[in-house]
Amino acid sequence: MKQLVTICTVLLVAASAQTPDTTSAERYFPLQVGNVWEYEGQEEGVEKLQQNRVTEETVVGGTRYFRYEAQQVDPAGTPVGSSRVAYVRFDTLSTEIRTLDGGNGLYEIPFGFPLGAPFGSESNYDGCNARVEGGYAQAVEIGDDTVVTSVKTVDTGGCEYASTFAAGIGFTRYFAMFESSALRYARVGGVEYGEPFITSSEQGPAATRGALLEPYPNPARGPVAVPYVVAAPEPVRLEVVDLLGRTAAVLADGVRPAGSYEAGFDTARLAAGVYVLRLVTSAGTATRR
Repeated sequence: MKQLVTICTVLLVAASAQTPDTTSAERYFPLQVGNVWEYEGQEEGVEKLQQNRVTEETVVGGTRYFRYEAQQVDPAGTPVGSSRVAYVRFDTLSTEIRTLDGGNGLYEIPFGFPLGAPFGSESNYDGCNARVEGGYAQAVEIGDDTVVTSVKTVDTGGCEYASTFAAGIGFTRYFAMFESSALRYARVGGVEYGEPFITSSEQGPAATRGALLEPYPNPARGPVAVPYVVAAPEPVRLEVVDLLGRTAAVLADGVRPAGSYEAGFDTARLAAGVYVLRLVTSAGTATRR
């Protein structure tokens, strides 16, 4: 007989008002050693397979960077040509990805467009009339998996190409007149999505499935996103409770297919204090504050 499993994490509600973090820009390009992304697509009618990896974290000139490597492969997974390597970091002030040499072509971020730009915003970057499209609770397909999360597409309009990013996952899709690519597998923060077509993806930190992830922003006074992963199709209940165990809000209650989700919640209606997010599934019993 299966037991209930309860996974808890602390959610802080700030007493003072804050500007809502409506984009959580850094989550659109997660940099962590062991992260892997595998893409398939076409370039001028020729099939193209590529694996991107974060392989190390280092300090250069007093600034911390991540070593980001992109390698094209053939259908058997054999490397084709030399890999491209760059050292990158996320600039929290500009909400852009910065590289050690100043380039950004490896990451398909148009003209260094800030990932912190809000949905619906427009900017005439290099005459391309870029527009930020997307929104919260969008479905993203990665191989055979579907992830519900915030999605941001930078559509350059006049320059005829677009790049898409998913919160908690990273770069997912690129489209141009003679080139396109789509994410088919990812391992981000130890969580896997889709199935790897490059066997070397099995190396590195072991993947985990089934978890209540860190809410963001936290502390907060306003909208909060609560990401969680369901290991298998099963009943799920996600709720917010106070320190006396009283339910303040129910964010999810029902059967969920396996996959990653992101529940939204507005903390503005709660009194300031410490609250707990509680995820209940059917795999056993465990408690974590």
